Amino acid sequence: KAYYDANISGSTITVKVTGDRKKAASNAALEFDLGNAGVVEYVLPVSYVKPSFKLSSTTATIKNGTETVLKTTILTKNSDGIFEPYDMTDVKVSGTGLGTVTKAADGSIEIKTNAASKGKISIVKDAWDGAKPVSLAYTVKGSKKDVLSVDLQGLNTVVVNSNAKKQVFSFDVTFNGAVPAEGAVKIVDKKSTGLATIGKGGKLIVAYKDGVKNGTYTITLQAGEAKTNVKVKVSSKALDKAVTAKVQTKYDVVTGHGMVIVPSLKDVSGTIEAVSVAESGFIARLNAAGNIMINYTGDKYNAKNLNIGTLNLSLKISGVEEPIKLTLKKVKAKKTTPKVKVGTVTIPKDAETAEGKVVGTTNIISTYKVSSGTYKTISPVKTEIVGTMKNVTAKPNESDMTEIDIYSISKTNVSFKVKLTYAGGVTKTVTVKVKKKPLF
Repeated sequence: KAYYDANISGSTITVKVTGDRKKAASNAALEFDLGNAGVVEYVLPVSYVKPSFKLSSTTATIKNGTETVLKTTILTKNSDGIFEPYDMTDVKVSGTGLGTVTKAADGSIEIKTNAASKGKISIVKDAWDGAKPVSLAYTVKGSKKDVLSVDLQGLNTVVVNSNAKKQVFSFDVTFNGAVPAEGAVKIVDKKSTGLATIGKGGKLIVAYKDGVKNGTYTITLQAGEAKTNVKVKVSSKALDKAVTAKVQTKYDVVTGHGMVIVPSLKDVSGTIEAVSVAESGFIARLNAAGNIMINYTGDKYNAKNLNIGTLNLSLKISGVEEPIKLTLKKVKAKKTTPKVKVGTVTIPKDAETAEGKVVGTTNIISTYKVSSGTYKTISPVKTEIVGTMKNVTAKPNESDMTEIDIYSISKTNVSFKVKLTYAGGVTKTVTVKVKKKPLF
């Protein structure tokens, strides 16, 4: 009653979590009184993981007394353990101590304020446990002077590569929270590199300039007395050496969960626009966070063969004409052994045991934990009863590998072993318990 709401329609029972999911997850074994058909205990695949959120930016500086609109984005940890933009559909946004906080049309969070403050941005969705909001800290710093800033889109240093001469980078510039007037912002380039200019709309334009030596240069933007610095690195490293990558998550031969590759653009800037993989059976794509997802469609790898070897990737980076090669060596897959819960089936003492009639069914719930902490269910590809069966007749359900049908029982308490085989050849043996007792 406390955690679930069950409805019966014909032979189907629909169960919905209505209470605290954390408590519901620890009370996930439900009993259903089916009258003459007996009492069935069913283990529900319910789990609870505390949501993991953060802001794309947590601080900003404004000029005191000047109304400024600041922006940040809600990020959430996905099943691969990587933060990416959260789907803000039906999410309500509010703020405390930060002026006016609203949700923009593009799903970002807008903070309209004219003074320094420390506060919190709160988000809530009706489907969350108890509709409790998640609050995230945000700080607005105030300045007596004019504030000039550049949105480098998360970059600490803009990298231009002599082997990618057609790359051009454009960054938004704001002066006291607004687009600067034409001619208001000047470039101070002490080394006379010519790497940066101010374009239309007051944007900062950065591009490689012939003849500039390798090194890191400081470019200063200035509007009146307000200044801000941007670092630009010039590199001549070959492009196939300019990008590195880390395997965040391995391909799982049991769950089929794909690889997650986190690329790092070290000696070239830009955005990865497309990715492909040369090896047969592998498919690569980009996710919302800009990481590379690789799935496998073949059957070569299993619990006894986890060695993938070398994967050759091809990246299309914005502004670079030729694809950039990225080689991953000594790649290995992994195997997951699912955790299993088995429901105890109770057969009424006076149940009819006509030949071929099912008098009870037990369900088997197999789960595994992904990088974010979330549990997912998985079904075995084969279920078989092993060992000698005494005082009970049972067999796996032919259409559902997660169910064992009971046909007869001659003692009050019996048990038998069931071997579960999952994709990739991983096996697990569990015990099924059957009870026979009066309903009332």
